Amino acid sequence: MKLTRLADSHHQIRMARAGLSRVDTIILVATVVAVGLITLAGLRQIQRQSARVDCENNLRQIAVVFGPTTSPNEALRLAEAGRVAPAFQARGKQLTTPGALRCPQDRFRTRPAVFTHGFDDNAISYFLGLDVNDVHPRALLAGDRNLEAGGLPVAPGFVTVTTNQVLGWTRALHNRRGNLALADGSVQGLTSVGLQEAATQSGLATNRFAVP
Repeated sequence: MKLTRLADSHHQIRMARAGLSRVDTIILVATVVAVGLITLAGLRQIQRQSARVDCENNLRQIAVVFGPTTSPNEALRLAEAGRVAPAFQARGKQLTTPGALRCPQDRFRTRPAVFTHGFDDNAISYFLGLDVNDVHPRALLAGDRNLEAGGLPVAPGFVTVTTNQVLGWTRALHNRRGNLALADGSVQGLTSVGLQEAATQSGLATNRFAVP
């Protein structure tokens, strides 16, 4: 009888140890998964921040090339036809590389190595403002192409937006955010509300864009 009770006791101890081991394993696995998810979220946040910085740097290059000048801007005259590629080709030598015309988060755009072979609007992530001059330093010079006007996505080509239309960003690229270069050379990361305010403060009743 004593032997039976002793055996039962040993069995219960083994079961308790096994149970604790399983609980410990579950806790360990849950902890590892949680740490992994937190790390992954942090890495994605870093990648998004890096992409935004690269996008802003691209627009700074564009602002230097297409900023207001005292002489007529041939590149912007080309863009008035509604195609952005000829405008960038006209000033290509002043840009570091065609890669500067592609937003890192724009997976629908290619990245050609030169401004000749394979270079067209499908290589460009940014719209060009066509009303840049010395008189209006807050005019919208260039920005992410994921524009919407009046709640509808802006189609590629020559676009006219009046102050009566609400200008904003679509979810593409930066999830209803975007980067904008002004005629004074400054570059800003803006929400849709910020973009509308920038358009209102541009000093222009009508903003004309060439959208790739």
